[in-house]
Amino acid sequence: MKRWFAHLSIRLKLHVIVLLACSIALVLVMLTSFASQFYLVRQQVADEVQTLAMVLAENCRAGVTFEDRDALNTILQSLTAKPNVLVGRILNSKGEILAAYTQDPDHEVSDQEHQTNAGLSQGAFRFHKDHVEIHQPIRLDREVIGSVVLVISLSEINRNLLVLAASLVGRLVFGLGIAFFLSRRLLTVIVD
Repeated sequence: MKRWFAHLSIRLKLHVIVLLACSIALVLVMLTSFASQFYLVRQQVADEVQTLAMVLAENCRAGVTFEDRDALNTILQSLTAKPNVLVGRILNSKGEILAAYTQDPDHEVSDQEHQTNAGLSQGAFRFHKDHVEIHQPIRLDREVIGSVVLVISLSEINRNLLVLAASLVGRLVFGLGIAFFLSRRLLTVIVD
């Protein structure tokens, strides 16, 4: 690389230096912007999912206390208003499913699926590649009487982040094009 650069004319060396400096600056800004947006989106999702789980836990307290499965199923049916909720479950203190909701009504909640979320401790929140899980305890007089388990899809959020990344790459290419054009114009003034 040094030999290649050493054999360039002064004009081309200046052009390469300007474009390299602009490229590094634009890439750093792009990466910082994407990282901050990624963090903020994940934080917003976490807050929204935890709030939803807490509201459901409060609403389910009486149903879990009296094991009123019909009332609990009615409460879980309110999740149809949130299209990104894939699965919702209400468990008693023994971990038995009292009520279940799935986005696809033909899809039954199996014991095997229930076991995949069983390792999630109460009050825990876990991000996965394409979904997020939360296990919110239901309390009555500080005693845990059950829990709400939610599985939320991240497909829309991941798609939005992909669009953001593509937008940032487009801006990078546009910025480099402007830097190339301006450096060519300014170098003619300096070198000529």
